[in-house]
Amino acid sequence: MIPLAKFAMVRARAAAHTIVFFDSSTASYGPEITMPASVLANDLAILVDYQYGTGTAPASVYPSGWTAIGSSVTVDLTDSGFKIRINVSYKVLAGTEGGSTITGMDGAYDGDKVLLVFRPSGGAWGSPSSVNAVAQDSDPSNQTVTVGTAPGLVVGWAADPNVTGVTMSPVATATVSEGGLQVGRIIYNQTPANNTVSTAMPFGGSLGSFWLPLGA
Repeated sequence: MIPLAKFAMVRARAAAHTIVFFDSSTASYGPEITMPASVLANDLAILVDYQYGTGTAPASVYPSGWTAIGSSVTVDLTDSGFKIRINVSYKVLAGTEGGSTITGMDGAYDGDKVLLVFRPSGGAWGSPSSVNAVAQDSDPSNQTVTVGTAPGLVVGWAADPNVTGVTMSPVATATVSEGGLQVGRIIYNQTPANNTVSTAMPFGGSLGSFWLPLGA
């Protein structure tokens, strides 16, 4: 039998160990996307916003109250003539945003958005690190996401008019696709591993990735 004092200590340690859950995702075409109705206070929402046009690159827009992850990246694709831009941002939610409309970029020709929502058991979200984001008129080089201490999550994405897709190693737990955009995710609640994020875009596009931790 475990002594009561030792049992109480084990229970307290278990309660103090925070973990990350995946709550929901949604995707949309155009300038707007709807927040899932299930969100709660302290959920983390991540928005990957990919837009392109034929004259000039779409104007850079981040939703009000959201924080950019890395820089807005853009490129002119000579093979297709498209001008693309991708913005990635996050927000720690108040819990009142369920069902609300989020407005981001609006491409003159096309545009896709993917929204991921993660739920913590407790603790506070940290800031993104090991952020990679490129847009270029050739196949992007592989990216390495250097992880920190668990719990946390890795997100990777690829976007191009040819709908190439993203590859993650270790393999993504799941991916969400909309048009030419695909976003992958991995949650690490223990034993995190550095991740290689890659794609195969013969005519260019955008590739990106990052690590985001949950603190105690």
